[in-house]
Amino acid sequence: MAQASLRMTGLASGRINSRIARASDYINVVDYVRHPMSSSSPSQDDWIRVTSRDGFSFIVKRSVVFFSGTLRNMLDERHSFTEAVQKVCPVDERAAVTEKFVEYLTYKATYENVPSNEEIPDFQERIAPEIALELASCL
Repeated sequence: MAQASLRMTGLASGRINSRIARASDYINVVDYVRHPMSSSSPSQDDWIRVTSRDGFSFIVKRSVVFFSGTLRNMLDERHSFTEAVQKVCPVDERAAVTEKFVEYLTYKATYENVPSNEEIPDFQERIAPEIALELASCL
């Protein structure tokens, strides 16, 4: 399976949840310096920065971000939105919620084309009750 990377900058919640690591064949926590954003034409291998309202950033592959219709529209090159030019998508939620939102997009990308006879883990088990309502407003 192609490997995508997710990176959190800043001091967010002080943790990368171990539940994210369960999709470790798809997510690799990396340092941003190793994956600079290119300024060439957009491709599915481009990296997009998803930012929370409290200033934390998550670097995610464009193909993963496109599982959100809102973020996909922000990045539409035909409309020349600032987000598309700068490859930055602001999410008006705190870092813990934005982290879980990005994890959900990665989960969706990971299990999109899984055959029906394979077991898919339940994502609801990964959602802490404290952020459930905030996360629902993101999705």
